[in-house]
Amino acid sequence: SPRPDGGTSPISDYNFAIHNIPCIREEALQERFVGDPKFSVFVNELLTKPEIVSQPNLPQSQFYLDEIERGREFVTMYEKTPEQSAKDTETRTNEILRDTYRQMGVFNHDQN
Repeated sequence: SPRPDGGTSPISDYNFAIHNIPCIREEALQERFVGDPKFSVFVNELLTKPEIVSQPNLPQSQFYLDEIERGREFVTMYEKTPEQSAKDTETRTNEILRDTYRQMGVFNHDQN
């Protein structure tokens, strides 16, 4: 919240100090962010996007991240090429997603 005297909020001050843009649109529109070329490019990006959407935290998302890490280990240990590791990650992740979609009734078992 803004300070009682009408000053900027502590989190806005903190974001400015660490060279970050506040997540609250009104705070990002402060002159110190809009008027500074280091910030303005990102503030303009924020203003041109209607809404920022993040990836939901789902078990399938964690599975995918785990598979990426697993694939990195295979490559690091020279057990797979980067291309093969990426392909295997894609295949295993798509299998999990297909199973999830089937359970949700999104598509039939006969479809890919």
